[in-house]
Amino acid sequence: MNEGSLSLVDSDSIQQARVGRYRLITRLGSGGMADVYLAVSGAESARFQKLLVVKILKSELVAEPDFIEMFLDEARLAARLSHPHVIQTLEVGHDGGHYFLAMEYLEGQPLNRLIHALDSLPGFDLYFRLTVLVRALSGLDYAHELSDYDGTPLSVVHRDVSPGNILVGYDGQIKLTDFGIAKARDSTTQTRVGVFKGKTAYMAPEQAKAGEVDRRADIYSAGVILWELIVGRRMWPGLTQTEIFSRLIAGNLPLPSKVNGSVPAALERICLKALARRKEDRYPSAAALAEDIEGYLRSNFAPRSERDLGRVIADAYSGDRARVREVIEAELRSNARGSELMKRLVVGEGPPETPRTDVSGLASTRSYGARQPSVPIALSASQPPLPGAAPPGSGKLKRLAGFGALLVGVAVALGLALRARADGSSAKSPDVQALVAAAAQQSSPPQESARGVTANEITLGMSAVFSGPTRQLGENMKLGLETAFWLTNQQGGVHGRKLSLVALDDGYEAARVPETMRDLIEARKVFAVIGNVGTPTSAVAAPYASQQKTIFFGAFTGAPVLRQDPPDRYVFNYRASYREETAATVRYLVQVQKLPIDQIAVFAQEDSFGDAGYDGVSKAVRQLGYTKDVLRVGYKRNTVDVDAALTQLLKYHDRTEPVHVASSTEVIHVIKHPVKAVLMVATYRAASKFIQKMREVPRLGKPLVFNVSFVGTEALADDLKSVDSTLCSNVYVTQVVPPFDSGATGVRRYRDALSKYQPQAQPGFVSLEGFIVGSTFVEALARAGSELGTEKLVDTLEQFKGVDLGFGSQLSFSLSEHQGSHKVWGTRLDEKCRVLSADLE
Repeated sequence: MNEGSLSLVDSDSIQQARVGRYRLITRLGSGGMADVYLAVSGAESARFQKLLVVKILKSELVAEPDFIEMFLDEARLAARLSHPHVIQTLEVGHDGGHYFLAMEYLEGQPLNRLIHALDSLPGFDLYFRLTVLVRALSGLDYAHELSDYDGTPLSVVHRDVSPGNILVGYDGQIKLTDFGIAKARDSTTQTRVGVFKGKTAYMAPEQAKAGEVDRRADIYSAGVILWELIVGRRMWPGLTQTEIFSRLIAGNLPLPSKVNGSVPAALERICLKALARRKEDRYPSAAALAEDIEGYLRSNFAPRSERDLGRVIADAYSGDRARVREVIEAELRSNARGSELMKRLVVGEGPPETPRTDVSGLASTRSYGARQPSVPIALSASQPPLPGAAPPGSGKLKRLAGFGALLVGVAVALGLALRARADGSSAKSPDVQALVAAAAQQSSPPQESARGVTANEITLGMSAVFSGPTRQLGENMKLGLETAFWLTNQQGGVHGRKLSLVALDDGYEAARVPETMRDLIEARKVFAVIGNVGTPTSAVAAPYASQQKTIFFGAFTGAPVLRQDPPDRYVFNYRASYREETAATVRYLVQVQKLPIDQIAVFAQEDSFGDAGYDGVSKAVRQLGYTKDVLRVGYKRNTVDVDAALTQLLKYHDRTEPVHVASSTEVIHVIKHPVKAVLMVATYRAASKFIQKMREVPRLGKPLVFNVSFVGTEALADDLKSVDSTLCSNVYVTQVVPPFDSGATGVRRYRDALSKYQPQAQPGFVSLEGFIVGSTFVEALARAGSELGTEKLVDTLEQFKGVDLGFGSQLSFSLSEHQGSHKVWGTRLDEKCRVLSADLE
């Protein structure tokens, strides 16, 4: 789940819905397999109605036996769990084609939110933090030791032990939840080879490799939680999934005492044992880990009760607690049926459990209001009605994308903590009447001036890669766009309109683009499409957008297919082209490094992306007066199969020619054209693999390696560093944005906004490009005026002359030029894989 917020936004279709003996109040979230609802048991007229949580297998999966078995595996396991520190499953049932679980309701907060708020929770001190973990470990150990009815051990592994799955009640109860991806010995379904489950930031190395796991993987996850509790922050702040994987596998963990010098040595020893790279070196059980932590508590603290802990949490979130009770009571009253209150209630939550890499295959609609620096809004989607549900009304049923933990959202919906204001102060809880009034005002449809444009909002779309080996590019491009839009919304929007972004995953596969683009333009009716990632995908998306007379702006590609002459009226590019990037590299190698053309080779993806880069090399070679073709080797898109390319490169490198020795009849054979430089037009995983393979061949030496910007500089550096940092030597990357650590006004604005919008994220070239694209689009919107329309914005862009937004070069568009920048910067990696500036002149 994008755990920035939880949105309880429902339609009248839920108001009468029932499953089994439970009446559904509102949707809490939606994941890959199931939808989760807040519900009550008993008839509406009953004097007693119990609040609980109901999880329902998605209707479209009921016809799939494998999914039913997975759901029932969870149900079988959950039904056997009965422990004071584990969320209790009350019923497993089947009603009218719907499979469901009913679980207990706990009013409180998830641990991840408490960790995020440590600075404002002085009462939640080290004693209480460690107490929470000890109690959760007690529940975990119970699950690990669980046996079948005949005494046979079930060998349960939770596989998702994380702060978001540890709930702290206002009464001091501490419970472990979400055994939804747990594995037991008697499970009927098996995880496919190469598929991992769980949150990346809390995975054990063996789990990250999608290998076999046992209870010691959960011990490692608990060790990460212990690290964060004693240090006071996330263990992997701002790192992507790939970066975390690399460090996990390499055993490159930050020492608690190096991050926070006040960490006691005894706790650090306990933590590092739990985090041992080899599972044989970890604690053998959750009980053993808990025993050591309890020993530390007995030696250093006077005991306090869990009731004292509950009072600390209840006092800290008293306003939120009162608010949720008012809301639920109002919803349960018969006269509240059909009210707008629950349709518009937006509830805040803590930070994401993992970096922003969770949009695989899903859409996410985001709003970036001034008081919500990292708050995703619920995803719109159609859903078959439950039995007895009224037909959908004017409000669309909403659900959250990526609901990874079964009850993380439940804890927030039940704890209902309001997000703190952007300045860190606590926002006051509005009363129910104010919420109802605001909802009524929002429910009145504003007058639309153009598709995707209302009086208060402009909705933009993005089709990019959020799954597979290239997902980091899509995630970072999206992060940059979101940061620019958040900053704009913080300042009041554009002519009073806030910007929101709908992002869909096309998997970097052209075949998936027609569906995502139709969804964006025809179903979601976005005003413009912005920041698409990749050449083969953009080659499909741009013509479709143009046909629909929809602006296609700032795609993350330098391919010529988007740079027609004359330009397409609706297609605008920010960045320099691949031809310009590779031409700058060729000129540098020939004119500065003095390399002969036949000592240069090209490693390129075998598609339109690779073609565009190689075309730039060929044109630059011709301009320099050479007629020879440059060797090209390659690989298939979405793979890292580079062996054939290396074989072809070595065959070229090893060619010899006979040479007569002066004043002698002796003939020797010398290498005809040794490869001294390789230009790469590739994604980072393939580029990294090819560099590794080349460095393993001593006779090649260390040729210079140049990559175009699409590679993703930080991703390439991290991938190489995870193997051997010396691989980064002699590796260059051309850039279409200035260095992200420069002092330019626009770059400073980017870093400041990023630190406020996503404080755990690190600056980078790709997110900076997204920020520049977003900022440029915002500037054009501002110049177009309040009466916004597609044709008016196109006319405005074509008058965009010499605009300086503080990013190192002026931007210009015209009737005959739809590319804003032609500037190319150079960077290189040093022997420690740090990114440094490089002069290509």
